[in-house]
Amino acid sequence: MIDTILIEGIDIDSIQVSSENPIQNLKEQLNNVFEASDKIQFEHLCQETYFVWQEVLDNSKSYKERSQIFKRLYSFWNEFCQDHKKILDIMPIDQRKYIEDVFILFRSYYCLFSSLALINESERQAQQVANGFLQLAETVDIFIEFFPDSQLNQLYDSCKEWISGTNRNIAEYDKELKENPKLSVLVTQIRSCSSLIILKIEEHFKQKESTIETETTQGENKEEIDLSSKPWWEQIVGTFADDSVYDEAMKLGREYRESLRPNSSDQ
Repeated sequence: MIDTILIEGIDIDSIQVSSENPIQNLKEQLNNVFEASDKIQFEHLCQETYFVWQEVLDNSKSYKERSQIFKRLYSFWNEFCQDHKKILDIMPIDQRKYIEDVFILFRSYYCLFSSLALINESERQAQQVANGFLQLAETVDIFIEFFPDSQLNQLYDSCKEWISGTNRNIAEYDKELKENPKLSVLVTQIRSCSSLIILKIEEHFKQKESTIETETTQGENKEEIDLSSKPWWEQIVGTFADDSVYDEAMKLGREYRESLRPNSSDQ
């Protein structure tokens, strides 16, 4: 069918979920926050999270299956936090942030894999693919801060390749598109979503580069401040090196000071 030719998938098959235990740091930070039965529940939750995380490392699982695993993980932690809301409400901000980061991580992967499931595993039905790209564009801000640059670059390149591919298809099937306004609208929607994803990733990398430059500049400024905080006698060392006028002035000053000293014959 013409829509399977025009509406292609997006190749991000090599996206790998980190094998590192996502709640290891959280467990270390919060291990002493809970007491008695609450602590036992927390430890059970951490163990269950680790075991479920191993499931998602299985690359033979489909995008949809992996998205459902992350949905389960999100639900586990959401239920635990609701049951222990009073404890979490009085928890220091830095500790609470560990839990918030875990929530965002699980939601990020859920958004990504559920989008890819719609794009790649819906028998390339135009409407489903369009929905997948729309969801990806709407949620890219969620995971853009959590995913490594390699994965963002892959998503970026895939979207650019998709646009290039549709450019060729649109030119080849221009007549068919004109005869099918609904398909034409979907293709336009997907192209717009892909462009938005590309733009957001570009902005993310520019902001990241700007932050690095700012930190570098601040580091250089700090070195200058540290230098100016040295004692004045260290700051002026070498100022008059190889200066004959300065050498002559020092000689005259030394002779003058010596002239003020009492002679031993006068004592």
